[in-house]
Amino acid sequence: MINSAHEYSIHSIFDPEAKISYFVPKYQREYSWKENNWEDLFNDLEEEGRKYFLGTILVINRSDDALKVTPLEIIDGQQRLLTISIIYAAVYERMLSLPENSSNDEDFILEKLNLRNKLIENSKSRQLKFVPQEQSNNKVDYEYLLASVMVLSNMIERPKNYGNRKISKAYNYFKKRISDYGYEKLKEFLGIINDALVVKIEVNSYSDAYVLFQSLNNRGAPLLATDLIKTSMLSEMVKKNIMSLDESYDKWQQVINNLTEDPVVNERFLRQYYNAYKNIEKFNNIADKFPRATKTNLIKIYNDNLIPNNPSFLFDELLQKSEIYGDLVTGNFARDQKISNNLKDLLHVQGAPSYAFLLYLISESNDLKLIEEATELIVKWYARRNLTDFPATRNLDSIFIKLIEKCQQRNKDGISSEFIFEELRKYMANMDVVKSKLDGDLYSDNPEIVRFLLSKIEERHLTKERRNIDLWERNPKGLVFTIEHIFPEGSNIPKEWVDMIAQGDLDLAKKLQEQYVHKIGNLTLTAYNSNLSNLPFEKKRDRVDADGNPIGYKNGFYLNLDLRGKDTWNTKEIEIRGKKLAMELISWLKLGDEKI
Repeated sequence: MINSAHEYSIHSIFDPEAKISYFVPKYQREYSWKENNWEDLFNDLEEEGRKYFLGTILVINRSDDALKVTPLEIIDGQQRLLTISIIYAAVYERMLSLPENSSNDEDFILEKLNLRNKLIENSKSRQLKFVPQEQSNNKVDYEYLLASVMVLSNMIERPKNYGNRKISKAYNYFKKRISDYGYEKLKEFLGIINDALVVKIEVNSYSDAYVLFQSLNNRGAPLLATDLIKTSMLSEMVKKNIMSLDESYDKWQQVINNLTEDPVVNERFLRQYYNAYKNIEKFNNIADKFPRATKTNLIKIYNDNLIPNNPSFLFDELLQKSEIYGDLVTGNFARDQKISNNLKDLLHVQGAPSYAFLLYLISESNDLKLIEEATELIVKWYARRNLTDFPATRNLDSIFIKLIEKCQQRNKDGISSEFIFEELRKYMANMDVVKSKLDGDLYSDNPEIVRFLLSKIEERHLTKERRNIDLWERNPKGLVFTIEHIFPEGSNIPKEWVDMIAQGDLDLAKKLQEQYVHKIGNLTLTAYNSNLSNLPFEKKRDRVDADGNPIGYKNGFYLNLDLRGKDTWNTKEIEIRGKKLAMELISWLKLGDEKI
């Protein structure tokens, strides 16, 4: 797995005499460090002094010719190495600004020459010691920077908007930090940089790099499986002359655009695509070797098997299937509004493990009625699963993979919502367990499912005039509508509530609070939680905003129908309302021929 792992000084990494260069492929992420990162690094170097440990860098070495300059592909460490080279450029520019006689040190000219040669192999041919990737103008900006400080002798036109990008800002930051350094201080600081240490690990494959990276603790952003799969895919497309690097890169961006920029979604798509389609002929019985894709084996599945075997077919598949998967994760199903609504419900009930099956079903079937019934069924199945905590989370992926396999054994006409239900009901708590959970301390057990169930009750009673209300609306602080405890849950029970709930007996009020406060009968939704809080019941009920609009229990919500006409609130009222809401949920959660 590891070709070599050694400690090196930064001087050795950028050694002018070493036949080694470093490059970041175009399709890796851009330079992203910000001022807080630059400041932390600079301060650490100054405060820690010599032998400061910068961390680990991880590279792939594919060279087989010891006489040529060895190009090392950087998998992790580009942010640090590029930042160090920018510091070198700032130091070099500062050296040029000092008069030759500013020091009697005879090594002054040699020091400048050595520093220049740390950044380039050859000034005329513009062979860089460190080659950034080209995304977001990183390479162009870096070359211009080296030319502007006279490291490169070639005249390079200033890139458009250069001053607004990270490399320019990083250089200006470090230039300012050393602007008052004289030669002796500059030489001392250069010595600290040169003596800083890294551990350089060389491997010969992406899968080895990924496995190693998971155990490394670095300053930079985490390495993602999707980064390495993308790298392998684009490399294979170019190597086999299927398409150019630019074309491959653009096609990969289409895949990402179909999904989202969320790396969690992108990685999950690659796992679930494989889990849905591992048995197709084109994949040469890979399922025998890898029955299920996991975070651990994903790199080996793609980089060592699927991509080398048939990259063109796989790339087309990922592009096509990513369009469908994007509909799943956003809930935007253009062909049918009811299906869109079901997919939004599935998102809110945290049903992502079912996406593997739905990716398969929607890809293989044009029957919108079947898709509508299947998505509605899975939403209810997931609501019951999250309510009862059965089956266990660790089994969810396997359940939907088995469902896909059962569907693959039938012809397309043999797949129906009844068939899907019969398969899923094998992994479902019975209605007695559902009733027991709805009668318990629901909020303390699982506030997320309570939020979903209360929203579902309210949504089912929205009229045409009120359907523009989005109970899942978010603002920068989070969800706008949150769960409100009618009888407050805080440990300091207000006197008005002690009097109402326990006839002035504080000990009894605390006991009743413990028994009833988290039951569904005592819960509702509000966009004004902070405005209601511990207020007496009648003030919560009658609360209005500055314009006189009701924001309390007279706000028109169906959930508050039994509250707006009450003058008191006690445990009996909680039980009555709880039974009513529970019966509505049981009726909705009922699946198939269950008795309720």
